[in-house]
Amino acid sequence: MGNPGEHYQGYGPQAWLAHAWSSLARGALSARHGFHVGQLASVASDGEPRVRTVVLREVSSEARQLICHTDRRAGKCAELMARPRVGWHFYDARHKLQLRLQGDANVHLDGPLWRRRWQASAVGSRRCYLAVDAPGTPQAAWDSGFPAALRDRRPEAAESEAGQVNFAVVVCEIDRLEVLWLSAQGHRRLRFTWVPSTEGPGRWDGGWVTP
Repeated sequence: MGNPGEHYQGYGPQAWLAHAWSSLARGALSARHGFHVGQLASVASDGEPRVRTVVLREVSSEARQLICHTDRRAGKCAELMARPRVGWHFYDARHKLQLRLQGDANVHLDGPLWRRRWQASAVGSRRCYLAVDAPGTPQAAWDSGFPAALRDRRPEAAESEAGQVNFAVVVCEIDRLEVLWLSAQGHRRLRFTWVPSTEGPGRWDGGWVTP
């Protein structure tokens, strides 16, 4: 099969930037892709860092957006609304490719995007939004948190709709992007910053940095 990263050898900065976004888009579409699951970091009200694993649900390179879902009762919703600055980390072990991104998060609790993302959610995935208590609620002993009627089965489509009230969509607008490819011939590292413009949509500026 060869080295899956051999074709990276000739990439220049713009090719790497395009590849980063296309890889993220593929990650959002396929559970088998190395970027399907990433780490989202925020800052809590006490100033402490918070990092959690989330599923990447949608990507737009044109809008510079990464989208994930969460329970609106979860602590990260309040954190992101108070301090919207976030960081993302992805690592594809097969291709030895790491992406680090930064941007501002916007939590959607209603509206067209929120409804569209709910409708796109699998019925089985909606069960977590039917939990009786909010995520992080202390327990005397382990319990799934699901309603008694759903502890041993997935909800039917009609039953799952009750979870919509707890559903939230996190949209992150990215303005920093860093690529690191690990290679025995020498690592490749690039850093890009979004530069706004009053005369157009803006542009990505950046290039090589020392690994």
